[in-house]
Amino acid sequence: MSALEWARPWGAWALLLPILALVLAQLLRRPPERFSAALSLWRGAARRSPATGARSRWRPPAAILWLALALLLGALALAGPRPRRAPGMRIFRAIVDRSPSMYLREERGAGAAMRLERAVDRASEWMNAELREADRVLWIAPAPEGAETHAGRTPPGGWTEAPLAPHPAPDWADWDLPGALWLTDAHPGSEPVRAGLVQTGGAAAPGPVGLVRGPGGAARLVWDGERVREEPAADPPDGVWIEEDLCRPIRELAGIWASDRGLGLVSEPAAAEVLRITAGVGAGEAVPAVVARDGWRLSARLAGPAAANDARAGAMRTWVAADGGSPRPAVSWCAGRVDVGLVGEGEVLGDPAAFAVSWAELFDEAALGDPLAVPLAERLAAGDPSFRPPAEPPKQGAAARRAAVPDPWLALAAALAAAVSWRLRRREG
Repeated sequence: MSALEWARPWGAWALLLPILALVLAQLLRRPPERFSAALSLWRGAARRSPATGARSRWRPPAAILWLALALLLGALALAGPRPRRAPGMRIFRAIVDRSPSMYLREERGAGAAMRLERAVDRASEWMNAELREADRVLWIAPAPEGAETHAGRTPPGGWTEAPLAPHPAPDWADWDLPGALWLTDAHPGSEPVRAGLVQTGGAAAPGPVGLVRGPGGAARLVWDGERVREEPAADPPDGVWIEEDLCRPIRELAGIWASDRGLGLVSEPAAAEVLRITAGVGAGEAVPAVVARDGWRLSARLAGPAAANDARAGAMRTWVAADGGSPRPAVSWCAGRVDVGLVGEGEVLGDPAAFAVSWAELFDEAALGDPLAVPLAERLAAGDPSFRPPAEPPKQGAAARRAAVPDPWLALAAALAAAVSWRLRRREG
């Protein structure tokens, strides 16, 4: 019975009717008592008739049995039995803002915590109270190179560390979906229609907002809550590693760029705090190739860049590909790393000035900034905390389909059984 549920539980009382019908039929079949002087004759007849006596009293006529069946089926139709349906799976999406302000720590309540941690705690509290066992949660962190997705009731532990390259806030309009829960600190700018919102809020957070480098050294830009001022930067990150096997024009330009930015060259890639510029080593022999971009062209040999992603920052992005449709990108990059598949002497065929500007822009974009710096716009006050749940997402799978209702069929079967009982009763009568 645990697999059934009842639409009208009070109708189960009608299940007593078939039992009552059988009891009444038994009472009405008892013969009337008569006084007789021929008691010995009746006793002899009883001994010669084994079908009489106590056993015959428990065999009601077929009409009564069909009547009891009709009452049983009618009682079931009235009670409305239903197959117990497992709840359908619902998919909820937690859209996590990993912009720099979410990693600001502040004192509030029981102690200090990052805004990201407070948002996750509030979302998890709601999920634990509202979600069913069959429901699924996807944690999604949108990023310029693509959204990172994790399935489970908690986000990955690595998300509590700020990305090497600052992420912008998500494009919230793309995630206004039923079952989506936005996790952020400041108001997203427009109210979600179908999504929910976890807004941690937060006070203004004065502190470093940038780093200025130059041949004379580095200075840290600090916001004090009213204005930005320069302060001497104690031990700023400045290590750059340039691999010797790089194509000669690129290797020379990388050295000039590092010197112009006030960065020092290191002898080991592990010591590169700002940028690693590697000479990718691909499978097979290096082949002649020409690459072109931003008004310059470079002839060199293409060995193929390293294919693996940088575990510190994520997916590599292609910056320039070789002519001729080679499947290997000539140059790819991510935060803190530039992989160059071009080796050998090489020759700049286009405008040397455009070549220098283009590569310098790539190195600037890939170089890691001050790990203590948070942009000024991210340090401004984020308002008050707020929460609103999302609209319920659609159920997934066969469990979401409506179970068939057996009531009309039970009622029809009860009517047919009653008709059979009536026919048998007329034949016996």
